[in-house]
Amino acid sequence: MRLARLMLTLVVICLICISCFRSSVDYYIAPSVSALESNELSASLFWSNSLLYQGDTATVRISLKSSSTDQLFIYYIGVHFDWMPEGGFYGYDLSDNPVLIPGGGSYIFDPISIQIPINATAGEHSYFVGIEGRQGSTTAFSWDSPPSTVQIHPFGYAIMLTQIERELNESVHANYESAEARSLVQQAQSEFAKAQPLALEGKWQEALPHLYNASDLLTQASEIEQLNAEQKASQQTLLLYGAIIAVVTVAVAAVIVVVVRKKRKRLISATAQPSETAEEPTAEQT
Repeated sequence: MRLARLMLTLVVICLICISCFRSSVDYYIAPSVSALESNELSASLFWSNSLLYQGDTATVRISLKSSSTDQLFIYYIGVHFDWMPEGGFYGYDLSDNPVLIPGGGSYIFDPISIQIPINATAGEHSYFVGIEGRQGSTTAFSWDSPPSTVQIHPFGYAIMLTQIERELNESVHANYESAEARSLVQQAQSEFAKAQPLALEGKWQEALPHLYNASDLLTQASEIEQLNAEQKASQQTLLLYGAIIAVVTVAVAAVIVVVVRKKRKRLISATAQPSETAEEPTAEQT
């Protein structure tokens, strides 16, 4: 009886040991997936505006490229700028409908609206892309892109640039007839082109004189074209008056000729009638 109890106890102990061993093996063969490495993901930004200004509203699209062998689920994505409070982002909460990026795949997100503060300093500003998601089936990750920079242009420069660009387009499409006016428009285009790369580098003081020159050249071109149009209209008026005078002169001359001819005919008729009467024989002579 004691031997049977001892054997039963040994069997129970063996079963417990086997159970413990199986649990440890299961945990070992299914370890958690390693966290996402910084070089396994890259982000690119595509701006809708080539130039950004103080107080401006712009849109940007984020493109993600994964080099991980695991699929990625994106729950949150956004862009943080240095003028924003810590933890603030322009972006999307996708937790209800995560974006799936397959291993080695890529994805371009919908446009994100960016509001640039009117009091943001003109010049270079830094930003980075922040992401929260899941790698594979179990591992959550948080990833920040390396910081990049963007130029913010002064508000006054934006107004002037927009105005001159509009005037330049109007002048080009006006198809000026004056060769001098067309030459001035070409010079204005050259000055405008010189200002843009300087502004992109943040060299406002060097860019503004080129914009002023472009504005002055466009004003001169408009004035010369207007003067040319007035001279042309004046010439056309003179030609019209000349044509009217010529027509009137011809008409008067024609009337005079007709009158003179009628008078001549009457004189000839009056002169011819007496001689014809004298030559006719009288009844007595007959």
